[in-house]
Order: sequence, then C-alpha cells, then structure tokens
Amino acid sequence: MLQDHEPLTAAQFGAHAQAYVASVVHFGGAGPRSVVRALDTHLQAVELLRDVSHARDHKVGQWREKLGQAGFAVEQETFWRLRMYFAAWTQRIGTPAPLAEAIRPLQEKADDETRAFFAIESDGSFQLDAAMFLVAAV
Repeated sequence: MLQDHEPLTAAQFGAHAQAYVASVVHFGGAGPRSVVRALDTHLQAVELLRDVSHARDHKVGQWREKLGQAGFAVEQETFWRLRMYFAAWTQRIGTPAPLAEAIRPLQEKADDETRAFFAIESDGSFQLDAAMFLVAAV
C-alpha cells in the first residue's frame, strides 16, 4: 500500500518519505475531554470535506494499538508539527472547489482554542501533530 502513497508521501514529508508509516492525530488525548473532542471534530470535518473518501485520523495510542494487533512492535516513535499549505493540501488530492471553499468558514469560525492548536493561518494553512513509527514484526 505504501507504493500507492509514495508520490503524495514524498510531496508531503520530503526527507521523511522513505520512513513514512503514518501521519496521525494530532493531540494525543491530553487535556479536558471536551477540548480533545472539539479538536477531533474540527479535524475530521475538514479532512472529510477535503477528501470524501477519508476514513479517520487516529490518535497515537490508537496507532500503537493497531500496529500491535497487526503483529508489529513499535521500536521508535518520532513526533513533529507538520504545516499543511492549504492550496497544495486541497489541490494534490483534487478537492472540488466548492468543498475546498466550505473548509474555510469552518476554520474562520473555529473557537480560539481550535484556531491556536491548529495554528490556522489567514490563507487556510494550518499545522498538525504528526508521528512516524519504526516497527518490527513480532
């Protein structure tokens, strides 16, 4: 499956592309439950508008669990903030203009905590927490 994602992965992660396993949500679940839920809801909404085939962004703990269930042990984790350039983010997946335009009001009307967490910029660009897992079969 990585083969299918290589061009997008290289464009998005550059030097990290060869080691790419997953970009994940983003806020590991710390903080009041209502805040985490609001951040998750915002992210899932903009992701679904961008790509109607989008399933879900998972938290780090959920990825660890899924990898374990699939027979892998996590040997190393790397975390970083990933800036998503709005125009490139929507264009590379082929988001129809009306759906890309529908994302902007969600960003603009998001509460202060959500805007700050995702570092939403005036052009719609924003940041995510991302993770890369180095795994080995067990």
